[in-house]
Amino acid sequence: GKTIAKLKALARDASEIWLATDPDREGEAIAWHLQQVIGHGKTCRRVTFNEITQSAVAQAIRQPRQVDTRLFAAQEARRVLDRLYGYKVSPLAGNKLGQRGISAGRVQSPALRLVVEREEAIRAFTKTKHFGVVVELPGDTGAASWSAQWDTRPLVTDDHPYITDRDTAVAVLEAARPGLVVTAFEEKTQARKAPPPFTTSTLQQAAANRLKIGVETTMKLAQVLFEAGLITYHRTDNPNLSQEGVQMVWDYLREKNQAQYIPEKANAWKAKDGAQEAHEAIRPTYIEKTPDSIGLDGMELRLYKLIWERTVASQMKEADVETTTYHFSPENFDENWIAKGEVIKFPGFMKLYIEA
Repeated sequence: GKTIAKLKALARDASEIWLATDPDREGEAIAWHLQQVIGHGKTCRRVTFNEITQSAVAQAIRQPRQVDTRLFAAQEARRVLDRLYGYKVSPLAGNKLGQRGISAGRVQSPALRLVVEREEAIRAFTKTKHFGVVVELPGDTGAASWSAQWDTRPLVTDDHPYITDRDTAVAVLEAARPGLVVTAFEEKTQARKAPPPFTTSTLQQAAANRLKIGVETTMKLAQVLFEAGLITYHRTDNPNLSQEGVQMVWDYLREKNQAQYIPEKANAWKAKDGAQEAHEAIRPTYIEKTPDSIGLDGMELRLYKLIWERTVASQMKEADVETTTYHFSPENFDENWIAKGEVIKFPGFMKLYIEA
């Protein structure tokens, strides 16, 4: 009530009203309601931007529009679904669990089903005791030892993928003790493509893997970074940067004398089916604001560093990795052993970022 009264007072003295709520369906609905409450007799202009920077805000102001009633209607439809499902399922779930305030609506209900189905699969899982063999081999003088693994694939099937007989594994090990003979050798160079910049879901996954933080904490930290103008809008399913974002990365690499890592054309990725792609991928608003130059600390700094490194890496050349594979067999014994090694010939994006 106090907020509405304040906005009405401000609107009375305004010649125009600019609505700059969030650039999604919820934001569009808020803009529509604001227009109904404070926009009578006034010119109302709707603007959206995905990053809080001077250039983004100025660009938005140069391209105002009317409130999109289709987006408002989409948000209304979501509210209807919440009521059709949530108003019925939430009390039921609360009673079953003996807890008040349980929320189960259009999103939570199918998500709960997925969790239940996975839990049922976990409980139905049957442990299988199985065996393999690894031999450690000495390296050259002064070099570290390395290992080869018994290749069980010719002896198993998709339905029964494991060796369950311990005596078989022991026999294979004993056959290998006198020594292994190289039977084949493969060497090839493979290209590894740079990873895409973060979407909301991939940021949550990377933060869980690297920073050991949950989804809720990740999104709260991202909201802080967004409100501080340090990153673009953090709710997106688009895996691609805008043209401005790509150019910003390349300009930074040139400035740092790293032009040899710039690909001939921008790296791009296909979005998943059903992706909205209304906003670009999550990136720093200014690439030149490196993690050690922005004055953050703690987990906010670590999350920003993760976003910054992934963004820059996404627009670097692919890496060339030389993969070497040795095949061995014991003398007079028809079993295959495999050892693999890798050497990075050209680091490309891996100079900056290697996925966990």
